[in-house]
Amino acid sequence: MLTMSYAPEDAALAVQLEQDLRAAGYEVGEKPNPGGILVAVLSPGAIEDAGVQQDIIAALDANSHIIPVLAQPLDGGLPHMIDHLPPLDFSRETNLDVLLRQVEAVSSGQAGLTVKARTPRVQKLNRDAALVLLALALLMFAAGVYLVGAGRVEFPNAEYNTIYTEVQSTIDAEVNNFAATNLPRSTDEALNFPATVRAAPTGQRPFLAATATAAAGE
Repeated sequence: MLTMSYAPEDAALAVQLEQDLRAAGYEVGEKPNPGGILVAVLSPGAIEDAGVQQDIIAALDANSHIIPVLAQPLDGGLPHMIDHLPPLDFSRETNLDVLLRQVEAVSSGQAGLTVKARTPRVQKLNRDAALVLLALALLMFAAGVYLVGAGRVEFPNAEYNTIYTEVQSTIDAEVNNFAATNLPRSTDEALNFPATVRAAPTGQRPFLAATATAAAGE
């Protein structure tokens, strides 16, 4: 179903278009309906008209297609919520065939979905959704703090101790391997032991440096 929206100053063009659309077999109603088409007759006065503004917002919220028709040139362009739409310029000459082709195009199954605009209703829904998510996050955080404080939830000490034991065992194995293969085991070996870190294999140099440092501290 088609609907018309216009300011009083553009009534002559709007009424003529409505009559032509009816004569072409289209039903023209009073309010935008979901999936319908709104023919918005625009002029500088219509842009400021509260009724026209509300009709455009209602059409966007109803996912209706909008066809902007210029009754007069707009220096500032279309309203930002519909500035992605191509307007039909009837400010100099009315071309019914162009309008009918556009109506047929948006009425076809190939027209696609309408672009979702940030109308006041959509902005409110976005704010409400954000507040709900924030409230849920705060609730989960508070519940976690309470459960930990009340002793209902404990840190995984057993798992931590197991991992720490494995890490320490790995370090001990590396140290023992270093000691068995690099440190002197007799007086003769001690006399001939290279006293520099560079003499050790690259992967074992940190352990040698740590051992030397510890020995010096003693």
